[in-house]
Amino acid sequence: MSTAPVTVAVKEITNDATGAWWWSPAVSRKLTGMLANELKSTGHFTVVERQGLKKVLSEQELADMGITRQSTAPKKGIMTGAKYYVLGSVSDYRENTETKKGGGGLNIMGFGQRKSKSSSSAYVAVDVRVVDTTTGEIAYARTIEGTAKSTSESKSSSGGLYGISFNDSQSSTKKVPASK
Repeated sequence: MSTAPVTVAVKEITNDATGAWWWSPAVSRKLTGMLANELKSTGHFTVVERQGLKKVLSEQELADMGITRQSTAPKKGIMTGAKYYVLGSVSDYRENTETKKGGGGLNIMGFGQRKSKSSSSAYVAVDVRVVDTTTGEIAYARTIEGTAKSTSESKSSSGGLYGISFNDSQSSTKKVPASK
């Protein structure tokens, strides 16, 4: 027996963490959208739009003004209400929770090679609460924690003989988006 999907609305995710220099209203909108999309994709939730509600209402206003055809115009007063609000906030953020650096090289008679590698990790915690819109009771609460790791690697070679020298260097960096 399958149960009907639960109707939820995702409120804008906020930032309560100190040191989250990257936080902005755009990041808030993106995280809110990602959470709504993930909930919808499970098939267990009907997600009603709240972030872009003004756009939905403007379509209804077009119908009120007689601009859209009556047969295709959205109807007022039948918008689906949310049984639960999903609230979220970034509660902790720390950079460089773990750093590693290393490297070395070899040089013989003017010819050499050098390698170096470094990595650093960041930590984030997001508090999620599901609130019943009728009673105001918290139906579910959880802190979701995650880490992201950035790595950097470089290699170089050099040498010289009789006034002729060469040098070659390569580097690569891999950064995981904070949203992952």
